[in-house]
Amino acid sequence: MTNLHIYGRYSDRPAESMADMKSQIDRCDRYVEMRSLEHQYQHVYKDPAISGGTLLRSRHGGSKLISRTRKGDHIVAANLSRLFRDASDAIVTAKLWMKKGVTLHLADQGGTSIDASTPMGFRMFCFLAGDAEAYRMEVSKYTSDGMLKRQANGESMGGQPPFGKQRVHDPITDKYLLVDDPAEVKAIRIILDLAKGDHSVRAIARILTDLGHYSRTGGDFRHQTVQMVINEKKADEPS
Repeated sequence: MTNLHIYGRYSDRPAESMADMKSQIDRCDRYVEMRSLEHQYQHVYKDPAISGGTLLRSRHGGSKLISRTRKGDHIVAANLSRLFRDASDAIVTAKLWMKKGVTLHLADQGGTSIDASTPMGFRMFCFLAGDAEAYRMEVSKYTSDGMLKRQANGESMGGQPPFGKQRVHDPITDKYLLVDDPAEVKAIRIILDLAKGDHSVRAIARILTDLGHYSRTGGDFRHQTVQMVINEKKADEPS
């Protein structure tokens, strides 16, 4: 008896959520019923909050799907982008399924069943895989451009501010901005002045602690921070 495998995934972007997953699985279930694909063994695999750029075999649900698929099985997904947003991963996996005689069904595309073992089916599969990856690239570029614009405007990108900066809330724009941290800026000046002499990074760190400069966690000033400041200064110098 062949098996039926249903797969769903939503990305880690804020716009997607568990509701998207339920909707995908529901659409796949309706497709299975419409096509009378009920099998003795039916498996459902879910990968919540994971990027489509992550290889299918590297996902928790995706790896189980690949390992459990047998000759003659059927795989149902809402659309190809739920399985793949990496064209090369899609093609490699498709060839694996071709050898097993596995049939892939895409519920959202008119219930398209792709037989990648035929020239026409493989051409269609490659087109859809390329389109899915192109979309991911567009989203990535849009996100990157937005981040660069925010950085240019001095907005905080979240996470730990770089040494020498602090995050402050601007009540007018209701945004968090990165501004100079006076104490850390002073520490940077001391580091760069001492680095011109014969002081080691550990010695500089001890001097800073003696002068009342501490790490962000309240402990002794860290020599790793000293090294980072020196490295960044060298990187900014013209070659």
